[in-house]
Amino acid sequence: MREVKTTYPVRVPLQTRFSDTDASGHINNVALMAYFELGRAHYFKALKGEFNSRGRGFILGSIEATFREQAFFGDDLEVEAGICGIGRSSFKISCRIVNRKTGHLIAESEATVVSFDFSKGRTNPLSEEWKRLVAKLEGVELEEPTQ
Repeated sequence: MREVKTTYPVRVPLQTRFSDTDASGHINNVALMAYFELGRAHYFKALKGEFNSRGRGFILGSIEATFREQAFFGDDLEVEAGICGIGRSSFKISCRIVNRKTGHLIAESEATVVSFDFSKGRTNPLSEEWKRLVAKLEGVELEEPTQ
């Protein structure tokens, strides 16, 4: 998988809800995972304006998250998303949640997302069109990954 140095081109303000908090009073880690999902969804929308088309799309292969600092109901948060690696049929997308008022990093994640053909029930290579859209959004040149 070829590494990509992302500038997190997709940024989405978050509305924290009281229901996102837990008994400790901070935003629960489950809510933070939903915020990461929102970042990934907005990244896809920024690329193509749609998630899945003609029986092809993306599935989540794995996700890792690191929780750095507490956040609370009413905090001014933002999720940022960007591609940090591209392979033949999958890519890695990095998301981070930042407190916009303090600039503090609240949490970060890295997910492996797989290109999938739902009609055939198997993975398929990332399209050249999709790679061009990523390169444009990220402001980078993408080369073929080396094995």
